[in-house]
Amino acid sequence: MTHCFVKKLFLFPIVFFLSFLAPLPAYTQEEDEYPVERAKEPSGEGTQENPYKISSIEHLLWIAGEVNSKKFDFTDVYFEQTQDIDMSETRSWNGGKGWKPIGGYYYINYLLTKVGFKGIYDGKNYTIRGLYENRPQAIYGGLFGYVSGGELKNIRIEAPEILVSENAACLLAYLFDGKVTNCHVVGGSVEAALYVGGVVGYIYSDAVVYGCSSSATVKGQDWIGSIVGWSSEGTVEHCTAQGTVIARDNGRYAGGVVGYVMRSKVLECRAVNLDVQGNVYVGGIAGGSKEAEIARCLTIKSTLKGDSFIGGVVGAHEEATLQDSYSTATVEGNTLCGGLVGRMAYSTASIKHCFSASRVESTDASCGAFMGAKAGGVVMGCYYASDTNTALEGVGGTSHADVELTALNSEAMQKAASFKEWDFANTWVITQGLNHPELKWHTSFPSAIDRISNPFNVWYSNSALRFYCPNEATLSFTLYDICGREVYNGQIVQSIPLVLEAGVYFVRVNTTVIKVIVP
Repeated sequence: MTHCFVKKLFLFPIVFFLSFLAPLPAYTQEEDEYPVERAKEPSGEGTQENPYKISSIEHLLWIAGEVNSKKFDFTDVYFEQTQDIDMSETRSWNGGKGWKPIGGYYYINYLLTKVGFKGIYDGKNYTIRGLYENRPQAIYGGLFGYVSGGELKNIRIEAPEILVSENAACLLAYLFDGKVTNCHVVGGSVEAALYVGGVVGYIYSDAVVYGCSSSATVKGQDWIGSIVGWSSEGTVEHCTAQGTVIARDNGRYAGGVVGYVMRSKVLECRAVNLDVQGNVYVGGIAGGSKEAEIARCLTIKSTLKGDSFIGGVVGAHEEATLQDSYSTATVEGNTLCGGLVGRMAYSTASIKHCFSASRVESTDASCGAFMGAKAGGVVMGCYYASDTNTALEGVGGTSHADVELTALNSEAMQKAASFKEWDFANTWVITQGLNHPELKWHTSFPSAIDRISNPFNVWYSNSALRFYCPNEATLSFTLYDICGREVYNGQIVQSIPLVLEAGVYFVRVNTTVIKVIVP
């Protein structure tokens, strides 16, 4: 018996040591693999003149395989999508777990390693349809997981379904020092606990998201936005948020465009036909802003609902600047809710040349027609529609120092002369006697549309879709709404009478797609 016991003692350290050499999972908390046997290298050389031509799910698998195994991060390598790609089959992959993103945390040589895509992917406005990922333990979710210094542009994601733990979006989970330009998410859903966006989950370090839109349903607990979940030292510009944003489980920081804005810029963005629901820190543009700049933004035809810190543009505005922005949304809350801002705090915070015509559905003393409460900062040259909220003061709470705020009735709201020292030459426009001021960028042509390498221009004004085509070619077009539904088709002429609701639309002519904003 003693002899056998000695043998066991001798063998134990060997077995214990060998256990560390067992294979580790290839993916964070996951043991399954891609269908790697289907990966196929695309044609092309990866140069700007001759980019890799991406036309199938097999080509996307090849990119994922190269990046996720750390064979090649594709620094300065060019990709060009050449047709629509249907990814609905990913629903049946890996026992129903679906796609694994390009970039993220993967085990390489038994070590958990962060790998990223550093190339330039141009979707050429083609659609990637039916992307599916159901991995509740994974920490990156989306078509791409991690992009570092790379660029994604002209990509259209339709009807995706993404469910992971954190850092999730329909297109890209995490953007570090890179760019996402003119990318659009149409319908679908994305859900995670933290850092959830319709387009990008988290952006950091000079990252830029420009000219993007989303109509997806975005769900999470904290830091959720229709475009970006969390922005730190980044820029979000000229983006349009639609659809639904839900902060579940008493969550925080639900924003129409960005959930939380930290030392970042949000410029010329709009929330339209948007439903944002949360517990605390809910805003049409941002749930919260800290040491940030928000300018020339608007919230219209939207509903913002929560318990406290609810604002038409920003829920909690701290040590940040807000300028040349407005809201006509419906704001529903119990405490600390306002037509423009839920609460402003700290001496360095400011609001300048803004107005609110929001309907605030609360009578609590901490709520106001313009701002819920003020705990520091300054308000300069601002206005609110007194006819909309007759039972509320402009600012709730008890601190009203350094507030330059004027109540205007409906008639006065439609006169430029009412808005002292506002810039109606470059920033604002107004139709005297008909409407309140509007931001020039979002009503005028051509800056109200994104032109995408097209030989003609398209815009909407005076209840008509208008074309300018210098080569006088006979072309047909199809008009789609933000959800990808066909609205109209026909031949291009100079002016086509159409009554359209406010929102984002897409005109497709052959392989060219132009985004048109209807104010």
